[in-house]
Amino acid sequence: YGVALVSGLTDVDAITLTLMRMFNTGSADATVVATALGLAVGANLVLKAVLAGVAGGWPVGRAMAVGFAGPLAALAAGMVALQQFR
Repeated sequence: YGVALVSGLTDVDAITLTLMRMFNTGSADATVVATALGLAVGANLVLKAVLAGVAGGWPVGRAMAVGFAGPLAALAAGMVALQQFR
């Protein structure tokens, strides 16, 4: 999961392709793939909000954080549900 988290900071495409390949070859099950992908996407959203704040100042960073709050909350809820019902 650490690799997915770090990889997701800069690019979600590469980790997505890797995880799909792992799933297709049977080296990772669907829960592991979904959890790792959720971590990667979450890390990517957080980094984008931070970078927007650094580049555009607090008002821009705050707007990005507010905009990403919904998707991050849904992602977190989905990951919790995934762990509960597996």
